[in-house]
This record gives sequence, structure tokens and C-alpha cells, in this order.
Amino acid sequence: MKKFVIVSMIILSALSLFGQKHDKIYFSGSVKGFVNTPCVVCDFSMEGVEPDTLKVAANGTFSKEYMLSRAKEVFLKIGEGKQTKFYVAYFVPGKSLHVDFVAEGESVIPHYSGDTGKETAYLNLHRELITLSPMFSAQAWQVVPDFKACVRYVDEKLVPIKEALDKVDDKVFVEKEKKGLKNELASHYFSYADAKQKIGVDMEKDVDFMKYVKGIDFNDTLQERALMYYLNWYVGAHPNLYPKGMPVNAVKLRCLKTFVSNQDMRNKVARTLLTAHLFMQMLGANISETLPCVYREYLDVSTDAQTCEYARAQLKIIDNTAVGTDAADLKMVDINGKSFSLKDVVGKGKYTYIDFWATWCGPCCKEIPFIEKLVAKYKDHSVIRFVSISIDTDIAAWKKKLITDKPTWEQYLIPEANQKTCAEIYGITNIPRFMIFDKEGKMMDASAPRPSETKTDELLNGLK
Repeated sequence: MKKFVIVSMIILSALSLFGQKHDKIYFSGSVKGFVNTPCVVCDFSMEGVEPDTLKVAANGTFSKEYMLSRAKEVFLKIGEGKQTKFYVAYFVPGKSLHVDFVAEGESVIPHYSGDTGKETAYLNLHRELITLSPMFSAQAWQVVPDFKACVRYVDEKLVPIKEALDKVDDKVFVEKEKKGLKNELASHYFSYADAKQKIGVDMEKDVDFMKYVKGIDFNDTLQERALMYYLNWYVGAHPNLYPKGMPVNAVKLRCLKTFVSNQDMRNKVARTLLTAHLFMQMLGANISETLPCVYREYLDVSTDAQTCEYARAQLKIIDNTAVGTDAADLKMVDINGKSFSLKDVVGKGKYTYIDFWATWCGPCCKEIPFIEKLVAKYKDHSVIRFVSISIDTDIAAWKKKLITDKPTWEQYLIPEANQKTCAEIYGITNIPRFMIFDKEGKMMDASAPRPSETKTDELLNGLK
């Protein structure tokens, strides 16, 4: 099965630099107490914007003006290599920020001032005490006896964060961060429950925890994150709830249908769960066996037309490329214009190694000499044959290539009118693509190795 690759392009930040009204950010600061003048870098983490290494003057000061159209959190890096320290700066168009970095032994103490100094101080304290801190880790939760104690623990730890936020004057910023802190409560509470559950504590017997859970309206779209945390905990707390081997995200999708009646909420969370499963593939996981189940559970709970159409199309491809599936009735023609069908070409008592290609495809053409070598090596092999199928739209170019190269193996072309069908049946959107069908004309490998790969020869040599 052709791997599905999610391409998520975060372009809003980059676009904000163009075609919109911009204003200056006044950024300044100093470095004090360092043995050697450290490197100070301002990293916008934006598409197309390189990190900016600031020039530090002989007296340890630096300053720079930037143009932005909206408020943005920016990374500040001070030092080099393993000694690099990271901080967050809050830039707002038309306002200033000043940061003094003071070295005290091996530590660096930042002091924030200027128009957005308080916001910057808050963001760095939040990062230090929550984002990077182990105080809400599974290990930390072990010593917290019950959910009521968990609530007290969280409240206590958040005191300095809330005090820092109270010093901020920007009401829009404060309101946004308060909502964020409220959402984070669910994260802390369910991470506590999950940690306890993993060491054998039945959290469903904790009256206060269950009271908290029952107080959440999972049909409220504002509770999407809380619902995700709940699903994570619930599925982990009930390992025998569904058949063994059922993918976790498929289980969550099934639970979603049970717990939530608001279809908008179902659609939002279902899409998040499906995307999470597909993202695992980007991280190198083989999800080919679990994906069909996740797609089917998604279709059972979601009514999002676009994503459901995509899921159904992917299931069709998965079914058509499954081992043992009969070859499709895919219409093709030879160089003389005679019509054929893929299902009639493969099989006939021989294994068929198929190359999907086009004359305009450089990587495809680079594989042709290797196919020629395989054809020559196995010309006397009674059970292996080679077939090339072009998806050229320029038929004349295809015929010219064949006349020039004079390939000794079978050549076909899928007419342009049938190429969409080819993509729908086998998911062939990138070439070259190679497949192997068995002696009965059934799918053996829908993503076979290329002729240039050593394992291809080893694979073919093992066919009997």
C-alpha cells in the first residue's frame, strides 16, 4: 500500500510578513557577567525567516528593530553548543522589549522590562514551571494520594504563574492566558489519573475524580481538549474493553461515538484522532495493518463529507492492493492501439513484475537499464515475466521512446481517460511504482522494490 504522507504547511506566520500593515518591534538588551561575550540569537520560528544573530557591542549591549503585523512569541537563544540557554520573548508591533541577561556562575538570570516585559516574564515562568518542569510528571503524581489532593497540588503549583499573570496590563493577553490555564487543568487532572491507573489504582473508585469527569460536558465544543484527555485515560483504564489488537485510535473513535452525541464535536475529535494515527507513519511507524480499522471506525462516527470521502477512497485502495486480491479491470492499450485489461495480462501461470512509469519521469527512466538487466537474466525463467505500463498523456512521446529503446518485454499504456481510475484503484499518484502479481493474477506486492535494488533480484530469484 502506498504510504500516505501528511504534509502540514504552517504558512500563516510567513504570510503575516507580506501584504499586511506592519509596525516596528523595538528589541534591546544587554549581557553582563559573562567571561566571554555570548552569542544572542532571535529565532522567529517562521517559514522563510532565518534566525537572527544579534550584534553585541563592546559594552555588552544589543538592539534591533523588527517589522511584524501581529503579536508573536519568539525564541531567544544565548550562548553556544551545550551551554545554550533558551527563553521566550513576546513581541508586539509598536511596542518595546528589553532583556538583560546576567550571568551568575553557571546560571543566566534574565531581567525583562519595556512595554512587553511583564508578558515575557509570565511566558518564561510558565515555560519553566509547567512546560519544562517535572512537577506534573508521572513520577511526581505517585506521591499524591487522591484526586482531591491532586487538585490542591495543582492549585498550589499554579500560584506563582497566576501572580505573574496578574501583573500584566494587556487584557487581551490576560484573557487568552487564563483560558489556556483553565484548559491545562484538564491535562493535569487526567495525567494524574493516567499515572495512578498505570500503577494499579482504580480511579473510577475515586469519588472526587468521577465527580469532576461527570461535570464535563463532552458535547460542548469548547471542551475538545478535555475530551481528548478523557479518551486517553479511559482507553488506558479499560484495556479489555475492545478486541485484542484493535488500534488504540480505533478504540478511541468507537468510544467517541458512545460518549458524545454532538455531531460537530464528533467530527472535530474524529478528525484529530485520524490525523494522529496517520502522523505515526511520518514518524516511521508501519500502520498498514491498523489503518483499515481506523478508517472504518472513523467512517462510523464522522459525517465530515470531505474527510469521509478521503477515508472511503483510501479503504478502496487498501482493499485493491491487499495480498491475494484479483487484478483490477484496468483498461490499457499496446503500441498498436489494441485494447487490453490488466486482469487479463497478469497471471497465466507466471509471476508478473510490473513497472508503472512515464517518459517524462526522470527516476522512471533511470530504472529502465536495471529492468533490462533483469529481463535478460530471467529470459529463460519459466515463471517470471516483465510488464511496463506507461501513464503518458503524450502518446507520440511514448511510442517514440519504445521505437528508440526497443524494449524486449511487454509494453502498455493507460489512456488518459483511465488514469484517474488507476489512481483510485491502486493509489498510484507517484511514479515509478512497481508491483508483483502471482501466477493466478492476484496481488502479491503492491509496493515492490525497484529494479535497481539488490533485494529485487533476490526476491525474483526466490519465485518458483
